[in-house]
Amino acid sequence: MKKIWTEEKIKFLKENVDNKTNKELALLLNNTEGNVATYLWKYNIKRKNRQREITYIINGECHECNSHCLNAYGYPMKKYKGRQQLMARYIYEQYYHTEIPEGYCIRHKCDNKRCINPLHLEIGLPIDNTRDAVERNRYKKGSQNGSAKLNEEQVIQIKNKVRQGKMSKQLAKEYNVSKATIDAIREDKSWSWLKEDKNG
Repeated sequence: MKKIWTEEKIKFLKENVDNKTNKELALLLNNTEGNVATYLWKYNIKRKNRQREITYIINGECHECNSHCLNAYGYPMKKYKGRQQLMARYIYEQYYHTEIPEGYCIRHKCDNKRCINPLHLEIGLPIDNTRDAVERNRYKKGSQNGSAKLNEEQVIQIKNKVRQGKMSKQLAKEYNVSKATIDAIREDKSWSWLKEDKNG
């Protein structure tokens, strides 16, 4: 005898069809994608905005999303509840059946921006994310940072000239940067990891 779905399951389909793919619905209902598709057709349940299926390739233990566009920072994005959001955020909420509180973010334990393996995702505050980046050496230092106005060689020269007593205002003019930039180097607030040439 053919198994008939309960009213509760049909109701669930109607309520979630716009936010989830057939694959996601099948997983949540412990069923097959084919059965989900059949019942959507049978009960004339249609999506207002058809969701693109989420796919990924396996790279080690990471699941690298290859079905959705990346944002400017290299993270895959997904349209959900009428707005674009990070795919990792969406996956975390769906997998752990929770809502991420306002002000919190999702951190990648694996440091792989494209990874959507829920076991590699954890919740935290932006300050936790920043600490992760520093501890794991993810921040681009020196001239690798796109906003840097000086390179390593110039900073070593400046540090040497500061040691020799040259004033910040003079150095700022010489290197075409602000006095504040020179002061930050002088006080080790920037480029502190770079040491001057003691022989210079």
